[in-house]
Amino acid sequence: MQPGAREYDTVMETRRANVHEALRIVNRAGGQPPQSGDELLDSGSTMAFHEEIDQLIRNAITKKHLLRFTHKNQGIAEPQDYGIQNGIIVLLSSRRAKQQQLPGWRLVDLSEIHDCEMMKQRFAGNREAASRKHHRWDEIFIRVAPPAKA
Repeated sequence: MQPGAREYDTVMETRRANVHEALRIVNRAGGQPPQSGDELLDSGSTMAFHEEIDQLIRNAITKKHLLRFTHKNQGIAEPQDYGIQNGIIVLLSSRRAKQQQLPGWRLVDLSEIHDCEMMKQRFAGNREAASRKHHRWDEIFIRVAPPAKA
């Protein structure tokens, strides 16, 4: 490897991450003028945060542990599928009911998940979609295994 090649690769990776985030913001704005919160975060801290959440989600799916996280409101969910849908990294989960929340399927953008933690409580495994219709994915990173046979 040539001198400086590693640094160049790191700079280019950071630029690609910034471009991806900027395009996501523009896409969500739908032509609206910029608003508070549209600023790009420091890419180093953002990438570290996403890597931490990514690993947490992958572990919870592999080990079939419930996740507690905030997305619009706090809740507990059974993580089912994790991957890319329409160019956005998302988690498909089955939300557990709480007092003022309805249970059901939620498709959550990874960038909108906060305060995520893997709980000790486990769940059986994948659930069948009531409609029997499956989501179309660009890429699936990981899918929860079916329940163990008795």
